[in-house]
Amino acid sequence: MADVLPLLNPFKRLDTEDDAITAAQAGAVGAFVMAASSVVDALVTLAITSSDPKSVLTDGLVRALVLAGVGGFQWIRMTKLIPLVLTVLASWGLFESFWAVFRSMPSDMPLWYRAVGVLFNGVALLLFMAGYRGGRELARG
Repeated sequence: MADVLPLLNPFKRLDTEDDAITAAQAGAVGAFVMAASSVVDALVTLAITSSDPKSVLTDGLVRALVLAGVGGFQWIRMTKLIPLVLTVLASWGLFESFWAVFRSMPSDMPLWYRAVGVLFNGVALLLFMAGYRGGRELARG
């Protein structure tokens, strides 16, 4: 774990191919983190709100399965496109979270839950950025 943390620094140079591989696989770990976050999100939404259980669980589990599949593909192929797309999506999620707080939008979700969601998105964003850097270095050869 201590060897992986410097690779999350977006300004650190990836010197070896092993560093690039580890960074590219960090993008897959980010997808797995977001998949777990989707399952937790569905369960907490089900517990807190009075939404339809079938639609909430279906949405959360489908999102989790797609992210887990994308993460598995990234782990094997180590592309730069997948982390780039996931970086854009995670950035959009962070933007929406902050926008909702600043606009004081009414929500059934408590503030601690929003804070945990921002934390998950922030960690995943760092992992996706490292995954893009690793995939880009591997594509260069």
